[in-house]
Amino acid sequence: MSAVFFIVFNLYNDSGNGGDIWGSFLFDGPPSGGYFVVLFVIEAETLEEAYEAPLSDELVFYVVGDNSTENPFTSLPQIKDVNFSDVADGAYYETAMKWAVSKDITSGTSETTFSPNNTCTVEQIITLLWRQNGQPEPTIENPFSDVKESDYFYNAALWASEKGLVTGDKFNGSSPCTRIATVTYLYKLSDKTMGITPMSPFNDVPETSADYEVVKWAVTNNITSGTDYDTFSPNSTCTRGQIVTFLYRALLSSIS
Repeated sequence: MSAVFFIVFNLYNDSGNGGDIWGSFLFDGPPSGGYFVVLFVIEAETLEEAYEAPLSDELVFYVVGDNSTENPFTSLPQIKDVNFSDVADGAYYETAMKWAVSKDITSGTSETTFSPNNTCTVEQIITLLWRQNGQPEPTIENPFSDVKESDYFYNAALWASEKGLVTGDKFNGSSPCTRIATVTYLYKLSDKTMGITPMSPFNDVPETSADYEVVKWAVTNNITSGTDYDTFSPNSTCTRGQIVTFLYRALLSSIS
């Protein structure tokens, strides 16, 4: 008879490495105690087989302090088995891509391609963030001289202005989205709680930088890391693969 194993995995870092197992927990019933952890559920005969088994399609998590008699495992949205010819098995952004497509946050650039290495623009990431947040209708007048009501990102741009993600009278939607802009958007939409992962100093984001707190939040919450051990590269542009990964990690961070 197979047991249910709950395997905790580390997040991938920006170089595509990672996936290290933090720990393994075997429960024969709902876990007790006070901790909150994101888990993959695997059915296997032994722990050794569990390590080699494919991951399930859904994440579950246990909420601290839930003393109800109901099942304490709450499912996150299902991740569909979406495949594109240009997304290799095991690519660091593969799960994030499947999540984003499953949730209709983004789609492929064609029926067979995702174009993970294409540069992501401001209008594109703002649209993704707007969709992730429920596609709210704007409640303000259009503040942007370069945004028309016929633009596909019109509602997203106005929402971004309401949320303080973009300021001024220019949206500059076709501009490439940078690493610092991406983590700044996510930071502003978060509760701004710092994580527990240590952050080494970055030469290009010193403590005196206006971006320091944003970068510290992103790194300590495992949303991103440096492009090198002492470099963050705040002005480097982001690809589609990187953007969906940032969004997915921010989601995981918000429930952990």
